[in-house]
Amino acid sequence: MKVIIKNARLSFHDLFTARGFQGGDPKFSATLICGDDTKVKFSQHGETSIESHEVLMELTNSVLVDKFGKGKHKHDNWFYNKADGSTTRAKFTDKEDEYRNGVDSDTFYVTAAKRQDKARNGQMVVLDQRREAIDENSGLIYSGCYVNAILDVFAYEGGSGKGVTASLEAVQLLKDGPSLAGSKAADPTSDFDDEEIDADDLM
Repeated sequence: MKVIIKNARLSFHDLFTARGFQGGDPKFSATLICGDDTKVKFSQHGETSIESHEVLMELTNSVLVDKFGKGKHKHDNWFYNKADGSTTRAKFTDKEDEYRNGVDSDTFYVTAAKRQDKARNGQMVVLDQRREAIDENSGLIYSGCYVNAILDVFAYEGGSGKGVTASLEAVQLLKDGPSLAGSKAADPTSDFDDEEIDADDLM
């Protein structure tokens, strides 16, 4: 199912360099923090809706039913979870069991990834507000900025069981936000004080 996440805060991401985990296939990935203003656009039964991100839990169940039929399904949800660990993933905390920057116990977040060999020209589509490609070195994309994202949400069945996950198809920068990893593009000269300089010292 095609789902568009609108106005979510970008957290951990590998949008420009695909990375493999424990020897796995290199993937582009992103974690999106959902806030009160995060909306979801999707089409279902021929109708297009824009709703609160909380509808994603219902969409997860809908994707499962479409794949496996009605009934209770024991499954892993790698797509949409709550940071307190009450869904199907562990708490969204660091090694000290503190919530990661930008989240608390009530936060919901989305995770999505795409294998590099499945991505167009081997690159993730990352666009600015004018739908022009963003260069990795531009500094426009960082943990804490707000983005829109296009996902393909689907159910799977494999050796590890049943579950729901999402393929990351494209990301669009929406606006700036407070950095989740310190100050954004900090000026290394900002710690210097202004000093009076004698003209003779410049000779």
